[in-house]
Amino acid sequence: MSPGSGSESVAEPSGITALIDGLVRQNLRRDPTRRLLRADVVTIEAVDADVSVSILPSDGGIAVVDGRDPGARVVVSASSTKLLELAGAPLRFGLPDVFSRAGRAVIGDLLARRIRVRGLVRHLGTVRRLTVLLSAR
Repeated sequence: MSPGSGSESVAEPSGITALIDGLVRQNLRRDPTRRLLRADVVTIEAVDADVSVSILPSDGGIAVVDGRDPGARVVVSASSTKLLELAGAPLRFGLPDVFSRAGRAVIGDLLARRIRVRGLVRHLGTVRRLTVLLSAR
């Protein structure tokens, strides 16, 4: 381990965590009906930055914390760019809209495994609530 490498690993996740936390808070102010259920623990991994962030329900609403939660029902893994595209994709019924170019691009990324979603089929409701919660639209 090189000197200073510990501070780099702490600073970077905090920035991504703050970004996701800000997006969640903004979306909840815009639409307080967006939510996660008690068991909807999700981890988002930016594989190119080697950073993980977990989103989970809490007594005060929703908590966004650094790191991978071992009990996460759903794990979304992609490059930082693909995660931003996912957040910006238009939704239909809580999933990327296949009638829009951006929505089809996200579906293509899922099929090509550039975006990986562990738990997609088994926990589709959690995935839908997550996409609505994180949607920048």
